[in-house]
Amino acid sequence: MGFTAGIVSSMGIGTPHYYIDEERNPWDADTYANFHFDSSGSMNNIITPLQNAMTGPYFSSGSAAAQNGVKSTTSLRAELQDLYATGGIEGAPDWNTNSATNGADQYDLHINHRSISDEKWLTWPDKHYYNNGSSSRTWHALANANTVSNIVQVFVINESKDTTRGSGYMSTQFGEERSRSTIKTVTSATTNSTTVQVSNAATNISTTGAGNRQNQDDNGVDEPFAEHMKLTAVSQGTLNGTPTIVSYSGNTLTLSSAQTFAAGTNLTFTQVAKGFNSTSGSFHHSSPDDHAEAITDVNISRTVLYNGSGTPSSGIHQILNTGQKPSVTYIVIDAGLGQQRIGGMNLIGHTADAGNGPGNMTASQRHTQEGIIEGKLTFHATRTDSNNYSLNDFNNLLSWNEKQNLLHLTALYQQNQNTDVSYWKDQLRAALQLNLSF
Repeated sequence: MGFTAGIVSSMGIGTPHYYIDEERNPWDADTYANFHFDSSGSMNNIITPLQNAMTGPYFSSGSAAAQNGVKSTTSLRAELQDLYATGGIEGAPDWNTNSATNGADQYDLHINHRSISDEKWLTWPDKHYYNNGSSSRTWHALANANTVSNIVQVFVINESKDTTRGSGYMSTQFGEERSRSTIKTVTSATTNSTTVQVSNAATNISTTGAGNRQNQDDNGVDEPFAEHMKLTAVSQGTLNGTPTIVSYSGNTLTLSSAQTFAAGTNLTFTQVAKGFNSTSGSFHHSSPDDHAEAITDVNISRTVLYNGSGTPSSGIHQILNTGQKPSVTYIVIDAGLGQQRIGGMNLIGHTADAGNGPGNMTASQRHTQEGIIEGKLTFHATRTDSNNYSLNDFNNLLSWNEKQNLLHLTALYQQNQNTDVSYWKDQLRAALQLNLSF
């Protein structure tokens, strides 16, 4: 089997990805799919549409009993239930009302979803979740009681950070470094002073540019989301260096160095948000070396797929103990972000498009694609030791199943506020068909 680099279009935005260039695995009645939805905050508006796409009825109107049912176009059940039918489908031409044979009961057993309030998607597939996430069991327990031919994991996210602010997967949401400026007008002349009176001081002004995060760090390394806001230009007179804003109270700014300004002088303050490839001293914003929990989570995911030695004791490869070898598909659907504040997590400063990296990808999307999937940068490709902080060897980890496996990112552009149920049903359906045919 081979991997082919290609471009797909998500809302018109080209997204690099990897896909299998051979025939997909056939969907059958022993296929299990788990859908995981990040409900930690920034996707709150689309959690209900995602859930509705999963739980919507088979018919949008009518019924099997009346033989006038119209299949729903917004429900994944209407797409998949028939695949599990053993005695005629619920819709035309069979109008089978028996849930035990029309696929309804088996759909509930095989297709499950859950909402989880954290952003550590790499840890989510450690067990098989069912009863819509209210129950879980080991993969071995699933296979010990059932035949399992395909396992599909779909992760709908839009950020990749862990639950603590100081050790996120990335220290930025921006795909590339961005800067924004704001202009304040001096209202009272000042001579060789660190304080200056300006107009509307509080508007788009940040004292640190990092949301007062100078004391937040990851493994002892300062992890600012953005640089301090700096005075970079004046409309008249002379600027002494590039002072930062130390503090402000009312319309009084305190600068880091003394300045002389005439009344009416326009002061241009600039703030820089770190991008995916940025560095802060020795801190690499794209590197898992600087994010301890990212390393941990990748290792968890690798163990879930295969622990590499001895008798499988945890994760999906437990199924080997039952003699079964299901295909494994991981699809990450990253919904993207809207406009983000330059000043970081405390929402200070001007906004900018977070998806401004290659292919209009956010930092989270680049982290998944270039880091986790491709193993670029310090995730693996440039490393000189034996550690692998990525899943770029996904098929090697799954060589035990001798199947076509797929790890794939679908990078969407600013869709984390899209509440159209039909849109999300189509996205979930498309994810299932990337490595399985039905």
